[in-house]
Amino acid sequence: MPDPAETAIGGSRHIAQGNALRNLRIKQGLSQSELANAARVSLATIVKLERGERVPGEKVKEALAEALEKAGGEAGTGAEAGAEAAAALRAIDWPPPYAAQSYNYRQPINVEAGGPADQLKQLRLATGLTQSQVAMKLGITEQKYARFERGYSRPSESFLKDLARVLGEDVKKIRFE
Repeated sequence: MPDPAETAIGGSRHIAQGNALRNLRIKQGLSQSELANAARVSLATIVKLERGERVPGEKVKEALAEALEKAGGEAGTGAEAGAEAAAALRAIDWPPPYAAQSYNYRQPINVEAGGPADQLKQLRLATGLTQSQVAMKLGITEQKYARFERGYSRPSESFLKDLARVLGEDVKKIRFE
């Protein structure tokens, strides 16, 4: 099994890949902003890629490669250097991006049928409330509540007391370990 530090966003694997992108960009004489404009992506995308906080999709990788290739000819480093930079970028071993990469590569915890997250969902359904209604009663966002039901977060003891107030005393029997 791979080391979590190397596969998590910001892990050493992604930082090395981000550094490779950064080195290619600098070698072509481009600023982050110039590369972003040439590849038609946001500056934030370039910054996050270089920091190892994001993994590019196929379209972004190809746009970056084409921008580096084109920049080689324009920056005076030569078309050959641009083609080498594009080939080097295409050769970077990026992992496939997750379908929903907005939430940091964490794996759900306790999501098996009958597990704590499933028990919480069943209690909510038994009360006839929606996630939105429960979240409103708890004073949190729907997304935050959904993370508990999906197993991405563990509620604190004080939060479990609030949940018991909304969903009933059975919440206290659920073991989020």
